[in-house]
Amino acid sequence: MSKKALRIKPQHRNNPDRLHSRGDRAPFSTVSGVAIALLVLVLACAAYIRNGTWKDEISIWSDAIRKSPAKARPHYNIGTFYFKQDNIEAAFREYQRSIELNPGLTDAHNNLGNVYFKLGRTEEAIGAYHTALKLDPGLAEAHNNLGQALFTQGRTSDAFQEYTLALALKPDYADAFNNLGNAYYQQGKLDAAIGAYQSALKADPGLADGHNNLANIYALQGRLPEAIKGYLLALALNPNYAEAHYNLGNAYFKSGDLDRARQHYLACLRLTPSSPFAHFNLGNTLVELGRFEEALKEFQITLQLKPDHVQARKSFASLSWKLNK
Repeated sequence: MSKKALRIKPQHRNNPDRLHSRGDRAPFSTVSGVAIALLVLVLACAAYIRNGTWKDEISIWSDAIRKSPAKARPHYNIGTFYFKQDNIEAAFREYQRSIELNPGLTDAHNNLGNVYFKLGRTEEAIGAYHTALKLDPGLAEAHNNLGQALFTQGRTSDAFQEYTLALALKPDYADAFNNLGNAYYQQGKLDAAIGAYQSALKADPGLADGHNNLANIYALQGRLPEAIKGYLLALALNPNYAEAHYNLGNAYFKSGDLDRARQHYLACLRLTPSSPFAHFNLGNTLVELGRFEEALKEFQITLQLKPDHVQARKSFASLSWKLNK
C-alpha cells in the first residue's frame, strides 16, 4: 500500500511533525556523515538498476498479455508495476481485469484495495481486503492493509486487531510493526510506540518511515540529537522524503541551528511547494535570522494556501507593522 502521512501533535509553533503509515509494499544510535553519504550512493546505484529492471519486466508482462490475453496473472503483474510507478489508473484497470479473469486471485483483490485506499475510497478498499481475506485468511498483507484502512476511519481497536493478526502470521513484518507504532502513538502510549518502531527497524533497517516515526517521538520527548540522527537516516534512505526534511527542519530549529533548519524547510518545499506548514516554519526561521522581508513573504504564502492559519495571520500582521514603522 502507498504511504500515507498522518499529522501528529504540533511540535514547532503549532505546526505538525508527521508520522507515516506503511501498507503492503509487495503482495508482491550513532551514524557518521560518511556512513550516510555512502548509503546514499549505494541507494542511488540501486535505484538506477531497479529502473532498468522495471523497464525489462514491464516489457515481459506486456508481451505476455499480447500472447495470452485471457490469463489473469500477467494483468496482475503489470498492474503491480503500474502501482509502484504511481500510475494508479492503469493499475486499477489491470487489477480489475485480472479479477474478471480469475475471481479467486487473492493478491489482486488485496492490491485493488490498495488502489482504492490511495484514491481515498476507503470503504471500497475495506471491501476488497475483506474479499482477499475470505479467499485467504492467512494473507498477512491484507490484514495489515485492512488495519491501516480501519485506522484512518478512527477504528483504532479494530486496527490493532488486524495488525496483531498480521504479525502473528508474519512475525518479521516491518510495515505492520510500523503501523502498530502509529496506533500506539495515537493512544499516547509512547513507550509502546517506540518498541514497535524499533521492532520494525530490526526487521527492516532500510524502512525510512520507521526512522522518521521513531525520530518524531524522540523529538517530542526532547531527545533532539537522537531525533536528528533518525531523520538523517530516513533521508539517507529516501532523499526525496519531504516530511523527513520538514521534521528535521523542526529539530534543527529547536536545537538553535537556524541555517540547517532553513535548508531543510527549503528542501521540503522543493518537493511539496504547497505545504503551508513548511512555509510558516520557514517564515519563523527567517524571522529569527533577521531576514524579515523574506519571512513576510513566507507568511503571505502560508495564508494564500491556508487562509484560516491563525498564527500565520498574527505573524504577518505583526511583522508588517514592524517593517512599516
